[in-house]
Amino acid sequence: NGSKSGDEIIKVNPSSTSAIFDADGNSISITQSNNEVGIVRPFIISTSIASDNSTISVTFSQSTFKNNDGTGILIESNFELSIVGGTATIVSIPSSISIVGNVYTLGLVLNGTITGNETVTVNLSSAIYNDSSVSTTLIQSNNTVKLHPIIVIKLYGPSSNGDYTMYVTGFATISPEIA
Repeated sequence: NGSKSGDEIIKVNPSSTSAIFDADGNSISITQSNNEVGIVRPFIISTSIASDNSTISVTFSQSTFKNNDGTGILIESNFELSIVGGTATIVSIPSSISIVGNVYTLGLVLNGTITGNETVTVNLSSAIYNDSSVSTTLIQSNNTVKLHPIIVIKLYGPSSNGDYTMYVTGFATISPEIA
């Protein structure tokens, strides 16, 4: 009875030495040391950023739901984004969400120049639940990721009047291995 918090421990003890037997007919000891199990809250186990900084993938430890009865898919407003460091800013609600298993891929709206010094944090805006009605905590770990620096590639070439003109040809990301 009561609501589940995720802090519960269930302990099972045999009532007597004649209560449980193994396949050979030996009775089990009533003194046990490996007979506890906890109800585990869902939590973020990892986050990763797309190479072009367009999405963050958030992986949960188990299936998660919007409602405490184990129903309802998570939507963008279940997540809250923030950024520190660097010069770029972020819109606090993801622009999109796609779900594959326990992985939620969140669309990012970033503004300004991305230097690679920015760290994005993914938080939950409200409790979410597993299929046993156990809620997450709003304080998570494994929920931050650094943005990849973006460099504008500029090429200069002669124009029709002989002057050199700058052409922006695209964007490139630098992986941490070579930055």
